[in-house]
Formats: sequence, structure tokens, C-alpha cells
Amino acid sequence: MIDKLIKAFVAALNASETKTRFGHLLAEPVPTPPKPFDSFMAVERAKTLVKTTGATVD
Repeated sequence: MIDKLIKAFVAALNASETKTRFGHLLAEPVPTPPKPFDSFMAVERAKTLVKTTGATVD
């Protein structure tokens, strides 16, 4: 089921209408497989946490 959902989502992002609409927003759709996206999001969450708390590395 998850694989079907991912394939449908990637197909939607690759559709010419989607690319056109993103283009009007000066953006580009970039389909990303789940694991690399999860890794990216983990880094982004960590950056947000550090900025919010002011944490530093000693």
C-alpha cells in the first residue's frame, strides 16, 4: 500500500500540470524516496531544535 502511494505521489509531482503550477511559484517539485527524505527531515528538526534552544557543542 505504501509503495502504491509513493508511486502515485511521484507521478503527481512529475505531471506537467504540477510542474507548471510549481513554476508559477518559482519552485520545482522534487520527488524524493522516503528514506533520504526522512534523513533530511531529521537534520532539519535538529537545526530547528538547536536554533530554538540555543544549544551549543562544547
